[in-house]
Amino acid sequence: IHPAAILPGAVLACGVGGLTTFFLFIPDYARTHGLKSSGGLFLAYAAVSLIIRLFGAKLPERLGPRRAVSIALLSMAAGLVVFAVFPSVLGLWIGALLIGLGAAFNYPSLMALTVNNANDEDRASAISSFTMFFEIGSAGAGLTIGVLAQMVGKQYGFYGGVASCLLGLWLLRTKLVPRAVPEPAAAA
Repeated sequence: IHPAAILPGAVLACGVGGLTTFFLFIPDYARTHGLKSSGGLFLAYAAVSLIIRLFGAKLPERLGPRRAVSIALLSMAAGLVVFAVFPSVLGLWIGALLIGLGAAFNYPSLMALTVNNANDEDRASAISSFTMFFEIGSAGAGLTIGVLAQMVGKQYGFYGGVASCLLGLWLLRTKLVPRAVPEPAAAA
């Protein structure tokens, strides 16, 4: 595991924990709360994420990693809270849109931090180490948050994903990018 990937990867894994909660719980949860299928929710999530990545590709760079990833994690956490607090068709749609917003901002900035902190010879190793954390977050959340949901129910299991996102936010803001980096002065 390349050292440049450890902290960005840990934050990624936490965000993926929230995303995995959405992936795992929504199909059954949507049917329970008024939708015949969760396909439209996944389409809404993917469309928002794709549109932001296509038309706002430079936005994470302009915001900086601290702000962009904070928006990502808070948006995903908010979407999961909406699922838990407002178990309705409207709540499902709002939550899916918030998850899509978060997913759009999470990966690019963290990947950039990894690449920027590795030298040219080690970049491939750093990138492969970083992407491994996606699987760690997915498997870890599937197991731990899945057990939580079995104990308390899916509606409250969403809070496990919220906790994962908030842990990622804490890691981001205290360990990875502890303070905002000043923007470079614009060239005259």
